Amino acid sequence: MTTPTLENLPMDVRDRLLCTLPDEESLKAAVLSCKALHEAYELHKKSINTEVFRNRLAEAKERLGRCRAQELGEKLGCIRRFGDGQVDDNGIIGVY
Repeated sequence: MTTPTLENLPMDVRDRLLCTLPDEESLKAAVLSCKALHEAYELHKKSINTEVFRNRLAEAKERLGRCRAQELGEKLGCIRRFGDGQVDDNGIIGVY
């Protein structure tokens, strides 16, 4: 029995693996690390680049949302903070 390697994976699996990487730096490192991944990248360069860019964009949106939520929480600091499930007379749940 042979040891499983990236070279033995079907091309579509290698392609999907590259598409899940979070950023261009990770993609570059993966492509340069293994001939099998480099081959997959060369065959599907445009779609892989698009997916990796979308991954990076999604992460940036998530970070921006967290920053905005934190800023809003700081601006609303005058609102009393409540524990889980506690609501004030106006039906407002505590700011976290």
